[in-house]
Amino acid sequence: MSENDKQVPSALVAVGTKALTVRSATLVKRGLALAKSLQPDLALPHYNLGIALKDNGDLDGAIAEYRIAIRLQPGMAAAHHNLAVALHDKGDWDGATAEYRTAIHLRPDYALAHLGLGNALNDKGDLDGAIAEYRTAIRLAPDLALAHCGLGNALEMKGDRLGALGEVEKARELDPNDSSIAEAYERIRRKAGNG
Repeated sequence: MSENDKQVPSALVAVGTKALTVRSATLVKRGLALAKSLQPDLALPHYNLGIALKDNGDLDGAIAEYRIAIRLQPGMAAAHHNLAVALHDKGDWDGATAEYRTAIHLRPDYALAHLGLGNALNDKGDLDGAIAEYRTAIRLAPDLALAHCGLGNALEMKGDRLGALGEVEKARELDPNDSSIAEAYERIRRKAGNG
């Protein structure tokens, strides 16, 4: 393969990545599929196609593409994270937990992976583990509203209504337009007022 030929897949990956920002699934699939055919050992097209497929509701397709990206580039923390999110969305909390832990092992400062691990542990019923992960996510990214909300929900389940209320208030300050945060705030506020 000539030097110019090697640049073609990179250009197509760039086109596919740009298409992701405008959410054109068809353009993403075409550009990334062509890049994959020209240079099948490149992880980024598989990773980006996984994003496009997940955004379009194809979790199985996304999972397959993330796994290929990881096989090609095992140290890609973002691919492990996105695989974890897709597995979590499918209800595979054990698989999600393992992938979040791998992403964190590869990149310990990955706040979104700590948030995701907190969510998976919460869903598995490990509230203490979830609380620890939410707190780590907040330490790494203090403005991560969903981490504050997750911590608030977990604290509420542990019976700490005032601590829970403080966290969801902070989440609401950080992201006043998120409906899930608003719902959690109202629910916890009502319970804290009655306690």
